[in-house]
Amino acid sequence: NGLLLLRVGLPPQGINVASVVTFILAHQNADGGWSENPSLDIPPFVQIFLSNEQSVTWVTADAIELLRQVGLGDRTECQRAVVWLRAMQNEHGGWPSYAKPVGARRGTGDPDVTAQITFLMREIYGERDPAYRKGRELLEQHLSDTMQDVERGYRVRSADGQREEVEVYQLTHLLLSWVGDLPRRIDSGYNASDRRVKRMMEALIETQRDDGGWRPFWAEESSPVYTVLAVKALVLTGVLSRTDLEADVRVLAG
Repeated sequence: NGLLLLRVGLPPQGINVASVVTFILAHQNADGGWSENPSLDIPPFVQIFLSNEQSVTWVTADAIELLRQVGLGDRTECQRAVVWLRAMQNEHGGWPSYAKPVGARRGTGDPDVTAQITFLMREIYGERDPAYRKGRELLEQHLSDTMQDVERGYRVRSADGQREEVEVYQLTHLLLSWVGDLPRRIDSGYNASDRRVKRMMEALIETQRDDGGWRPFWAEESSPVYTVLAVKALVLTGVLSRTDLEADVRVLAG
């Protein structure tokens, strides 16, 4: 992951990042997007949001982020990707993971993908961009829906109406897409001052497991990655003090 290499401090023009960029540029699809490696066998439940046959919106968004952060935002490949990504926005203002994925939520697209791409559009085009404004309206609804799920103690799967517990994935991914994600959404006011976000973070604390970690819905045990993501969300939203966290870590470390 080139973005991860940048987050840990490797130089944009260094050999590690440059190799990733070269690989990305060489594997752009004809439509302008990117997909997963065709040689990989994607498990059925992952196929809801990832494809190695069709361009994937959030994978393409990550590629655009990488190209822009290494100074290649003006390259034809990056510009083509942005055009494709904007064309994938639906009439509701959302983005699916890819064209007509199985299990798309209420026809509005994927909430997490929509949140990610909405703020990428703002980064590129500014506050007045129609795609950004429409996406943010939908994000507002998704946040309200999530708080409603928190209040009743479960979410209802759109595919089959089954109830599922509210867990770390649902509570964090409208705010942060992954552990190295830039906190654009949080910095834009989706923090503890927003009652929906505050309640979501309170629920996140309540879902911490006895071993100290957090478990996403597809895992049987606590996930180190999602535990880091949970703590990062709590700190960045202002629900958990960084000073208090550091003090607790020192106590636990002896």
